Amino acid sequence: MYANRLNEEQMKYVINNLKEANFKIYTEEELKKSMEKGIEKGMEKGMENLVIRLLKKKFNDVPEKYIKLIENLDEKTLLQIADNIFEINKIEDLEKYIVS
Repeated sequence: MYANRLNEEQMKYVINNLKEANFKIYTEEELKKSMEKGIEKGMEKGMENLVIRLLKKKFNDVPEKYIKLIENLDEKTLLQIADNIFEINKIEDLEKYIVS
């Protein structure tokens, strides 16, 4: 936006001052990677929430112990639990997914 109005010397001056102030200037690639990482984390958090909601609906109560364990699972394990929710007959059955 303002970059079009600055000459090369002015741009260098601005960039050097930002660097001296420890202001990080991100490349387009860095921003893209950061956004992708944020989206992945958001999707994983959504999967955690979905699994917990399904378990609460099925068992009415999920002990905090299992909630903490679920919050630390990877996406593959979360998907396994969601896919097998109808085969989980008691809350303790989760342990076979969490341990493996």
